[in-house]
Amino acid sequence: MREIKSIFELKEFLEDYEELKKIAKKLQRYNEIFCERSLTRREWKRKEELEKKAKEITGKWNMEVDIQQDPRIAPLVILDDEVFYREQGIVIPLK
Repeated sequence: MREIKSIFELKEFLEDYEELKKIAKKLQRYNEIFCERSLTRREWKRKEELEKKAKEITGKWNMEVDIQQDPRIAPLVILDDEVFYREQGIVIPLK
């Protein structure tokens, strides 16, 4: 993870974290819909855009994101160079 050296970087990190929470909620909804029926082309495209945005945000902080498709578990988990397994990562909460 990139080192946070100033209050401005901390603010930016917290804003990105809040954005990841919003993305996680939206991805969770798409995962639930997909269990009930197929996603429309528009929904697939939006889901892919959300996944790409999550990867961009975590990449900015030198981290990886594990994106899960199963609606029973959290859709986003942050991993870094020391954490390789989903169980050890930081779960983005849905609330």
